[in-house]
Amino acid sequence: MKNNWKKILNELSYRVSTGIPDLSNEQHLMKLWDILKEEKWPINVRVELLKNLEEAVGKVYVQKGPGPTGAKIITGPKGGRYYMGDKKTGKPAEEPKKKVSKDKSTKSIPKGVDNILNMKHNDYKRLEPILTDDDKKQLTELKTDMGDFLKSPTKEKAETLVKKYDLSSNTGKTKKLYIGSISGAAYKVLGQGTSVGHMVKQIETALGKPISSGKKVKGQHTRAGEFTKPQDENLGNPTTAADSKFVNDFYNPDNNPSFDGFEEKYRKLYIAKDKDGNELIPSNKYADENLELGLNHLESVKKKLEQDKDMDPRITKAASEYYDEQKRILGECKGKFPSDECADKLKDAYGKYAQKLIEADPKTAKSMLKNQAEIMIYQDELARGEEVYLPAHPSYPGADKLIKNPDGIEGEKVTGISVKVGKDGSVKVMGFPTESKQMLRYHTDKKYRKNASSVPGEDGFATGIKDETIDSDEEMNNLMSESGMDEVIPNNEEYIKTIREYKEWMINFKKKHNYNGKGPLPPEARKELDNKKKEILERVNKLIDMDKLIEMTGEKNAEAITKKSPGALLAFTNYKAASKTAGGIKGLNSHTQKITDSGVKLATKPTPNNCKKLSIRTYREHEKSATARNGGLLIGVEHPEEDKGEKI
Repeated sequence: MKNNWKKILNELSYRVSTGIPDLSNEQHLMKLWDILKEEKWPINVRVELLKNLEEAVGKVYVQKGPGPTGAKIITGPKGGRYYMGDKKTGKPAEEPKKKVSKDKSTKSIPKGVDNILNMKHNDYKRLEPILTDDDKKQLTELKTDMGDFLKSPTKEKAETLVKKYDLSSNTGKTKKLYIGSISGAAYKVLGQGTSVGHMVKQIETALGKPISSGKKVKGQHTRAGEFTKPQDENLGNPTTAADSKFVNDFYNPDNNPSFDGFEEKYRKLYIAKDKDGNELIPSNKYADENLELGLNHLESVKKKLEQDKDMDPRITKAASEYYDEQKRILGECKGKFPSDECADKLKDAYGKYAQKLIEADPKTAKSMLKNQAEIMIYQDELARGEEVYLPAHPSYPGADKLIKNPDGIEGEKVTGISVKVGKDGSVKVMGFPTESKQMLRYHTDKKYRKNASSVPGEDGFATGIKDETIDSDEEMNNLMSESGMDEVIPNNEEYIKTIREYKEWMINFKKKHNYNGKGPLPPEARKELDNKKKEILERVNKLIDMDKLIEMTGEKNAEAITKKSPGALLAFTNYKAASKTAGGIKGLNSHTQKITDSGVKLATKPTPNNCKKLSIRTYREHEKSATARNGGLLIGVEHPEEDKGEKI
């Protein structure tokens, strides 16, 4: 609350013309009211605060009449009429004398802005290692020029600032100020927030127009994530089931429940081939050639990073050094596989690389390691003699790689990475949840797969669960009993009745607004949808025995499935029923990594059946953008307690 109040006062200081809030000034109080509203303070709290402030600065309420002689009557934010005066005597207060600056042409610079210009903020500290001497010289000049402009803004000064430093801004609500004249990767060195927003506002006011956005590029972490995705251009042409007896037999449903009913687009693998195009199988018999696939992928990542002139050079350097080291190890170990010694060398090189990425930029590291971790475990298992393959589809359901053993074929999903890094030994934790619908593909009973939608609200899935299932007393009762949710919601009949009401309302809403689960809606329609979800959710939550739900799922998970949408609890019920009846999600394992100075520890275990060992993420539905990724309920696997650290 203290930090929030400090932020509010800073924002108020930027909005008042003097730069110094005066809580006896009615216009300043009106601006404060607006800021509190934007910060989503409840109206009763806002009213009480302003009432207390008005009393504290000596305002006296006027019920009727003009008030005492000489009193200036003003109207408060909530409609009351006041005058400044002594509450005991009722005498009007004298008008406060205004302080006149010796230099009428100058303004004071807010402390927050001063801190930004003096580079006393975290974004500068994070990017300082990649700034050149020329960059630092420019930032020193910017401090002087911006300070002069803010004290006496003119159009000419604003135009000079924008041109000299190639300044640009974004179009979002939280304003950022980009410096195009310094090293590409550091153009966001000023960061964001109210202080930066103040500078942007002053420049745009002086110019009489928005600052052109010259830095319309995807975020660094987004670009880096795209560079590291496994794809045909760096792993070779996939071998499809239609063209290969081996791949066709590999995807036999007897090998894994998920293969039953698999779409043809998923039935393909990355497999090394000889010069005549013959498959080099099994992969572990031709370990040298198949390990080259991972090296080819890393070479592609390295080249793309080097071509990106706006990429943090520390990221590029780390990838380049990792490529060189991996190439050296594979050359040194050629012909020696399977070899635990060589596998450990590859693993250690990856661990050092991961730490360098985290040190440079944790957010970018997360985007890259999510994709590179799956290549790493493929190489590690291959180097140790396992027969392992990479699926060749960017959205392959549930698994990142597939391992063949005498009992069949198991999928493996990277669910989390923890990296111990830095002089203070801090731990950065990255979790990678999976869409529950994709995990349910590994269930032998197809009804659970067909029950859930990736786009809640689409035709046939108004609530996120199949309409026909919700309409069936038998199926709903089975779901409740098979999941154990009948113990959590004793009044099943009322719950099912409420969900059916929500389903019917959603169907009518979809028809009314020509809406199919995601994309933009008119403001009034969006408000209508949000209000209905809130109403149904409140009714559903009254039926829940929260203590029993927490006992089943853990407190955080219980909150996740009861907080935002009535569809979240439905999707969880379907997932829980599937997992409970099968004794867990079969054929899909969870892979976690611990990276420290002493090395990399890998752990692969079956997906937990105990919900307390899962991390259930926000239910994504009704995304505002037509291109936004929905995905229904997301399921992650929690790290062991000792891995708890700062989440990225």
